Amino acid sequence: MVLSLDRSFCYMFSLIENIDSVVYTFIKVVILCRKFIYYELNENRENFNMKRFLVLALALVLTLSLTACGNNGNTLSNNANVSTVSSDDRITSSMETSKPTSSSTPINAATPSDESSVSSQSAGMNLTQIQAGNYSSLQGTWKGVAYAVNPQNGTGEQWKAGTLYSLSVSNDKIVNGDGFMVIQGNTLMDSAGSHPLSFENSGGSLDASLTDQDVAINWDVSFYPKGVTNDLQPNNGVKIDNTKNLIVIWTSNNSVYEVFAQTNTSY
Repeated sequence: MVLSLDRSFCYMFSLIENIDSVVYTFIKVVILCRKFIYYELNENRENFNMKRFLVLALALVLTLSLTACGNNGNTLSNNANVSTVSSDDRITSSMETSKPTSSSTPINAATPSDESSVSSQSAGMNLTQIQAGNYSSLQGTWKGVAYAVNPQNGTGEQWKAGTLYSLSVSNDKIVNGDGFMVIQGNTLMDSAGSHPLSFENSGGSLDASLTDQDVAINWDVSFYPKGVTNDLQPNNGVKIDNTKNLIVIWTSNNSVYEVFAQTNTSY
């Protein structure tokens, strides 16, 4: 009978997973105590039934206690996992280095009625020349009309009307701010050095992005001739007039957007 009880105890405790060494030691002590009580019972048969009941009751209480501890451990583990995922999401958002893309229709972009209209309106911004590093068609005054900054608090880019930095254009160079970003030919230069550019001409607009996207600070510059649809979606009541030529600069540093409109031309 003692051997049968020993096997029952071992089988019962083998079903409990992830119990640390302290609990195992405690269980062994209980088994030794039970054996001690059995030997004592051999000498005192009249209390046999009562003490056997106490041993079984003790085993039941231990089983229920260990099961409850296991459930609490799982609950705490699940809560920790949820907290970790939320933290990772926040970190991913703040360190994102690729330009966000929009799947919905822009809310403030006027669409030309036909292809001939687009062609005539786009005549002032020569996308082929721009891609080749000739910016003569961009000569004139460029004014910042809107900008957006991501405050990294879960609200995304927050748009404001006005100017964040300046933009100047010469025949062979585009300079943002005091020179912290410069485009010349097929190269973009910033504080980290020179980066080759890749161009994508959609027929209506031109996009210049870094060939190597694995950089600490990423950049993207888009050229929109007047009247061409853009993918900007400003909030906070900000409106962007696409009846003028636009240059949009994006950087992964706080996901800043800058929108410049050509207020007059000199070509």
